This record gives sequence, structure tokens and C-alpha cells, in this order.
Amino acid sequence: MSAEAVRTARDDRIPRLPLTILCLSVLGVYASTYLLISVLPVHIRQLGHSDTTVGTIMGTFSLAALLVRPFAGLAADRIGRRPSVFVGGMLIGLSCLGYAAAGADTVVFARILNGLGWGAVTAATATVAADLASPRRRGTVLGIYGMVTGAAFAIGPSAGIWLTAHVGLRASFFVAAASGFGGGLAILLLRVPTAHVSTHPAQSTRFGLNHLFSPTATGPALIMFCFTLVYGAVLTFVPLMTIDRGLGSSGTFFAVFAGALIVLRISGGGLSDRLGRVKVVAPGFLSSGVAMLVLAGAHGELPLLLAALLFAGAFAFIQPATQAWAVDLSPAHTRGTTLATVIAAQDLGITLGTAAGGVLAGAFGWGGLFSIAASLSLAGLAAVWYTRRRERVIQSLRVA
Repeated sequence: MSAEAVRTARDDRIPRLPLTILCLSVLGVYASTYLLISVLPVHIRQLGHSDTTVGTIMGTFSLAALLVRPFAGLAADRIGRRPSVFVGGMLIGLSCLGYAAAGADTVVFARILNGLGWGAVTAATATVAADLASPRRRGTVLGIYGMVTGAAFAIGPSAGIWLTAHVGLRASFFVAAASGFGGGLAILLLRVPTAHVSTHPAQSTRFGLNHLFSPTATGPALIMFCFTLVYGAVLTFVPLMTIDRGLGSSGTFFAVFAGALIVLRISGGGLSDRLGRVKVVAPGFLSSGVAMLVLAGAHGELPLLLAALLFAGAFAFIQPATQAWAVDLSPAHTRGTTLATVIAAQDLGITLGTAAGGVLAGAFGWGGLFSIAASLSLAGLAAVWYTRRRERVIQSLRVA
């Protein structure tokens, strides 16, 4: 083996200890928030709020995260990844203590604080995952990162229900707080490469709206926006569709989806390293389109489970590969801003997909809603084509 081949193999190794520390930190802060998904609405209702107000209070979380995320990405680039994750974890932990102490008039402030912490954490931890990987293993590492977030999503809500039933609601808040604090503290054990943090005086002090969003992330952000329009509709309306069609609870659908997603996420990221981003993201949109067509006509349990598997495959192929693609296109010192831009587009897609899905379902029924969702795969493929064209332009400018 040549010296160059040995050097390449060494550079392509995944740093196990730093990645393990990152995964523990991610598991802590993500599980802290997901732990309360299933019990917090009940708690807010018990404080005396109507169902409409419960939805409004819960929604302030997403709004706060969306608003803070561009600033969190910029902070990760200019101040550092670890401080951003640490502060985010502390805010999440404090918000969980706030839920335990808050009354009817103050619980909304705890929810906003939770959203601010979440916005900081999600931008910075994804950036750390990208920092730890060589370009040839970037998709694999982001796939592992996604697998951990998926595991937290799969475990958290059920754990919250179990804790509330067996130990009590306040204990659930305290466990969630400990998880958030622990995740924020764990990141301090990680050495993040300082070369990725901007040290140029002009870049470190200059500020404007153009510094909050990454132009190179436009294509990947469009890809995630197109996909999460569909994802938002699936999360919100599959439970209602299964009831209306006499299919019972949607729990089996989401259990299969979550389990398959955990297993497939590493494969999706790793395949994009070997085959290229386009050859993984494009089939992901095809899988999403087929899954929506199956859902549109699903009147039995087998089609429902098939749709869950197909949609999990779509998510596993599209998300890590698209995040890796965004990092491929960006300079190292703007990775935080780049990934914050992509995740903000993802949040916006979920929000609009949920809102538009309700209108479409009311106008066209469940079959119409999911048929329209299937057509969004074409928009996703157009975004893939646009991103590939921009990639060629960026590559030509770098060569020049």
C-alpha cells in the first residue's frame, strides 16, 4: 500500500471516542425534549387551558426554535460548537424545571425557553458531527448522528408515559431536566477541531442578515423543505386517517417507521459517501412518492405498514445525505450557519405541511391529501437537479 493510500485510510477513520461523546450528548438533550412530547399537552390542559390554547402554547416551542436557529448557527461558527451545545442543554434542562414549577400563566415561558435551547442544540450538534468526519465519511457520520436522534424519538415519548404512570408527572420533569443538563455537560468532554471556527477578524466581528443564512445551502435547504412538507402531513394526519378508515391506532405505523429509520439511517448516509449524494437523495424522493400513493389507497394494515417502511427509507436516504451535501458545498468556517439554514428550512416545511395538510384533507379527503403529497416528490427531484447544478458552479469557481 502506498504512503498516499495509508494517509487516506488514516484520514477516513471515524474517531470513535469523540463520536461516542457526541452521541451521548445528543441522546441526553434530545431525549430530554422528546420525553415530554406525550405528557406535556396533558399537563398544560390540567393547568386549566383549552385544547386550542394547549396547541398555541405547544407551538411556541417551534417558533422559538425557528427564530433562534440562524443566530445559533452563527454562534457555532464564531464562538464555537461546544459553547452552543452547552448553553442549549442548560436552557433545555432549565425549561424542564420550569414546567414543574410553572402555573397556568407562566408555562408558556418554559415552553419558549425549551424552544430556544432546542434551536441552539440542533444546529450545533449536527455541525459537530460534520466536523468529526472526513469528506469521504461525512454521510456515514451524519447517518450515525441521525440514528441517535431517531432512537431518542423512538424511546422518549414512551418513557415519558411510563414515568408519569409509575413515578408521577413531576418526576418526569426532573428526569427530563437531568437528561438535558447531562447532555449539555457531556459536550464539554469533547475536543472540537478549532480550525472549523472562524478566526478571521472581519468574519468574527461583522454582522448582518446575510450572515444568518448560507447561500451555498440554498439547494439542500430546498430539498429538505420539499421533503418535510410531506413529513409534516404524515406526522399530523396519519393518526386521524387510520381512525377514519377503521384501521385503529396509528401506533403500529409509527413504531415500524421509527424502528426502520433507526436501522436505515446509517445505510443512507454511508451509501451517499460511496455512490454520491444525488444517487441516494433522488431514490429517496421516489420512495417517498410511492409511500404516499400507498397511503392514499390504504384501507388495511399491510398497506399501512408498507407505507411506513417506504417512508422510513425515504427519510433515511434524504436527510443525512442532504446534510452531508450541504456541508460539501460550504466552507468549514460557515458549517454552523449552513446546517442551521437547512434545519430551519426543515422546520418551515413541517409547519407549512401541517397547516396545508389540514386544508387539503378537508377539501379532497385523505386520498386526495396523500396523492398531492406524492406529487411533491417531483418538486423534490427538481430541487435535487437545482442543487447538482449549483454544486457544479461552486466546484468550477473553486478550481478557478
